[in-house]
Amino acid sequence: VRDTTSRVTDFADSFPEAFKKIFRMEEYGTAVGYLSTELFSATLPLIFIAVGVTWGARVATDEVEAGTADILFSLPISRRRFLVTRIAAEVGVLVLLGAVLWLALVIGAPIVDMSVSVGRVAAASASTVLTGLVFGSVGVLVGAWSGRRSMGLGISLTIAIAAFVVYSLAPLVQFMDDINPFNPMQWTVGTASLPSRLRRC
Repeated sequence: VRDTTSRVTDFADSFPEAFKKIFRMEEYGTAVGYLSTELFSATLPLIFIAVGVTWGARVATDEVEAGTADILFSLPISRRRFLVTRIAAEVGVLVLLGAVLWLALVIGAPIVDMSVSVGRVAAASASTVLTGLVFGSVGVLVGAWSGRRSMGLGISLTIAIAAFVVYSLAPLVQFMDDINPFNPMQWTVGTASLPSRLRRC
């Protein structure tokens, strides 16, 4: 990207304005803008949402669906402790993925001659982890309420997709822009411009 900044910028400028707004294509010809558009505006948040929701929907439903819940709850362990332990495991997985993401970008960026701030990459990675945790929590709640992993997965994914659509179209649709401040996607990846987070201080 760095070696072909002019051509990449011209390529990005050729996209319709609506497309650039949906994918937050800011400074696409720079390392920061490229990472923001290609990774942090859609791809990584959706991956972390998928992991968080899939794991979260299983937190309170695995034993119920396997028919082993009665055996588990007959053991000297409280249901609260069991649930907290399973949730902690989900959080640990997402945090570990976020750490791997941060490390990969910190190590990989200099190799391809990209200059980004370590602290800003950490902030962007943390926001992505938080996105997965928010929607994973929905999966936990729905799964615990219904006792069915499929329901927890379906409802939380539906909410996540709806939130992503609203977040993406907010720059174009006034109604969606009005409700976007209440959108979990806006709270996490959209609270500040990712290029400003990634730019070197």
